Amino acid sequence: MMGDMDNCTWYSDVIRFCRQNDTCQHCPYHLVNDTKIDGTLPCFSSKENLALLSDWLGQPHQGQSVPGEEIESMMDEIVQEDDEDYLMHDLDHA
Repeated sequence: MMGDMDNCTWYSDVIRFCRQNDTCQHCPYHLVNDTKIDGTLPCFSSKENLALLSDWLGQPHQGQSVPGEEIESMMDEIVQEDDEDYLMHDLDHA
């Protein structure tokens, strides 16, 4: 899942992720994978299901960027452009 860790740490991380959602229907893992949910805690109903969740949690996010990240990126570009304009202005008036 997430690098080298012992079983207790791994299980604690999985449980923490699971408990962040009110129900399995609200879980990002099931929403993104469009999982049909039968029963309670389907991720823990079989070794295969738990392995799939573990693999999914260990993968890099492959979706749209988070709006906050987009804003930070745009702000960095604006600051860089402003710095370049300011430096060029100084050179023009030297």
